[in-house]
Amino acid sequence: MKKRYFAILIAFMIVFSYIPYIGAKVIAATTITRVDITVEPPIVGDTINKIYENYGGYQYDRPDKDAVATAPANAGYLVDGSNWILYDPNYGDAGNFYGTFQANTDYYASTLIVPKDGYTFSESCQYYVNGQKAVFAGGAGYGIAVCGKVRAVSKYTVSFNFNGGTNKSLSITSPVVQGTQITLPSVTTSNVTAPANKVFDAYEINGTRYNPGSKYTVNANTIIKLLWKDAQQSYTYNINISNYNTKPLYGKSTPKYTITKNDSKINSINTQGTHWSKLNNGTWQAYTASTMNAGTYRYEVCLQVQKIQNNSQYEIVANIGNGKTTKLNNIKIDNNNSQYTLIYGYFNNYTLSNPNTTKRGDLDRNGVVDANDASVALELYKAQNATSDDIKIGDMDRNNLIDANDASLILEYYKTHQ
Repeated sequence: MKKRYFAILIAFMIVFSYIPYIGAKVIAATTITRVDITVEPPIVGDTINKIYENYGGYQYDRPDKDAVATAPANAGYLVDGSNWILYDPNYGDAGNFYGTFQANTDYYASTLIVPKDGYTFSESCQYYVNGQKAVFAGGAGYGIAVCGKVRAVSKYTVSFNFNGGTNKSLSITSPVVQGTQITLPSVTTSNVTAPANKVFDAYEINGTRYNPGSKYTVNANTIIKLLWKDAQQSYTYNINISNYNTKPLYGKSTPKYTITKNDSKINSINTQGTHWSKLNNGTWQAYTASTMNAGTYRYEVCLQVQKIQNNSQYEIVANIGNGKTTKLNNIKIDNNNSQYTLIYGYFNNYTLSNPNTTKRGDLDRNGVVDANDASVALELYKAQNATSDDIKIGDMDRNNLIDANDASLILEYYKTHQ
């Protein structure tokens, strides 16, 4: 009994496994229901001539420039041949095309499609050429698809304007078929020689800038212009600083420096931007007080420098007299003016101490006794304007005034303790 039930169960399973297919139309895997081919457009100016060939005593004409058609690599069919034809939508095929392709004109292509071994075209097979549904006529085992419209395209020249540079090996294959996307090549010293003191900046096509590696679609004769910019060069500009020995002193009026140009490349000096700055919590801030107090200072200047080269590196050297110069640690600020560039610079940090914590002899209150303190002593002696704090610090011989002897003693101390 168990064996009979088991046999019935198996039978039901077999029957039900076929039920979904009852009445369904089965299409073999080798049946082609859609054909997609790509036809390269004709080139304006190309000519197709009528050529006669003899096969078995019959003459027929064949174009010498066939329409180039391709099929997907995994398609179940082959493109066995194709040629351009005249096509009249009212009357159908009007015969092979002979003549010269014209610009802004649509043409048609007759393409023979042959199924691969083991494949057949279904009765409802659809044909597409360049994405357009094609007019089809054919017989058993093959098909002829006539595309809707393929517009003739032109070939255009692509050339370079080296704009003062000299070409070595920079090139792009030309002419280029209309609609082709080209990649703009790199410009290096090995393929182009730049004009003197210039480096490559960018390309320009019809007024638009492009960088190497950019894509550009060619739809007309195209000139690719090379743009150059000034090479980075260093320029040294000199300025004169007078009254440089007027160092900041604690409790004294804020000193003023007079800065004049001695280089023709400097247009002018923006004196409004010339000021003392004081270090405050790590930030330099303009110092507006009339007298100096304890702290670290530096003198800042603003120069308006004639723009000789774009992107140039400027170095400002201050001539401070006695054959000495000091370089300003400058920051270039380009104000987008084609005539000049503003440069902010600063020089020499000075640290001033409170007289109550300043060592004897340190008249400039910078924390050390040096030759400058002797100079300050002489200045105070000549001007006879030493304050009580100055005397407290600089009166080395204890005679309650600052004089030339104090300057000598300070200088002697400096020489023996440096």
